[in-house]
Amino acid sequence: MGHSHGLPIGSGLIATSVALSGTPAGIYSAMYIWVVLVAARSFSYFGLTSQLLGILATYGIALSTLDTGPTEFANSTRWLLSVFALTVTGIISLRLVSDARDKEAELTRLSDDHRSRETQDQASTRRDSHQNRLEAAPGAGSLAEPGR
Repeated sequence: MGHSHGLPIGSGLIATSVALSGTPAGIYSAMYIWVVLVAARSFSYFGLTSQLLGILATYGIALSTLDTGPTEFANSTRWLLSVFALTVTGIISLRLVSDARDKEAELTRLSDDHRSRETQDQASTRRDSHQNRLEAAPGAGSLAEPGR
């Protein structure tokens, strides 16, 4: 199963865990960070945005099934903090992945250019060596010359 199908399923399972835990303050919602990190590694801005929307929708639904105590954050506050944290994490992660891919592409291009120059230099050296051997070889009539 590819990331495009696995991540929404993962988001749904996390939301189910949140809802079944009976408390919005449980640890399960922290697992959404992994969905965001995988999405940032695997997708473009559009793909990351769609994953974030799915996460936030499933988390919002899960939170709506839970009651908060008088000393807890309101579910809407918890959801808004998650929007901020997951969005910032996703954007920064996507940017880091994008920069790393750009650097990798540049290194690959430089390596390919270097290999191409080495191949050209080797071919040029072979041609020069062959030309030098031809110039150093005695001429066809040199054996017939007097004194030899």
